[in-house]
Amino acid sequence: MSEPEENSMPPKWARKILAWSCPKDSLEEVQGDLLELYSYWMKTEGEREANKKYILNAIRLQRPFSKVQGKPSMKINMNAMLKHFSVVAYRNLMRNRSFSFINIVAYSISGISFFNSAGSIAGVL
Repeated sequence: MSEPEENSMPPKWARKILAWSCPKDSLEEVQGDLLELYSYWMKTEGEREANKKYILNAIRLQRPFSKVQGKPSMKINMNAMLKHFSVVAYRNLMRNRSFSFINIVAYSISGISFFNSAGSIAGVL
């Protein structure tokens, strides 16, 4: 391993990404900490590994300091959703009247027979 240069600096593009994403009030502190780590990595592991570690740490710091915030989650309006669902269901019932009537009658008969049989089983136990 060769001796590290005294003037070596981390990649410029990684410093720019960090400066872009980090808030101004904490940028100097974060950059200073990363530069100290970079100089330590240069002495112990060489320039190539130091560059890799600096880039990875600059990328890892993107999330906590990110300026780009996602859209706030929208609150679901349940009343509007239920109203819309009811309107769609009503339109489908009106569009397919005979099919809907057959299904409603069949489900009613099967539900009644299920609950009657469940009641008779419960009475036996």
